[in-house]
Amino acid sequence: MKKMLLLIVTVFALTGCGQSPSQSPPTSSGSSSSWAYKLINWHNHIYKLTFEQVNTVGKRIGFVTNYSTVESTPQTGTFSNFFPVGTKIFEIPNVPTRTAFAVRTKDGYVKLVDTGAYGQIGSSTN
Repeated sequence: MKKMLLLIVTVFALTGCGQSPSQSPPTSSGSSSSWAYKLINWHNHIYKLTFEQVNTVGKRIGFVTNYSTVESTPQTGTFSNFFPVGTKIFEIPNVPTRTAFAVRTKDGYVKLVDTGAYGQIGSSTN
């Protein structure tokens, strides 16, 4: 009986009981964790990453100020679950910023589209 108890305790200890998940620094190739998609929250609207390339951009309209992959934690400012702090946000000529904007990646500019107000993902305002 003592051997069985010792075996159970040993297995329990070796499987990482009580281990907290490690956190890695944010990068542009980071994970979106539990979020439904990669996004930027700008002016309390969620903009979803598309893989549509943008050839021409207008003026810079902002930048990512916060990074988090924890969906349950309320975020403030311009935050992303994918792009690192400092990522610049640009307007797309002839496209209202309430519809879409672009960010620069290592492969060029990509488009993000508005999906609705923060806290109401999926209720498009387009």
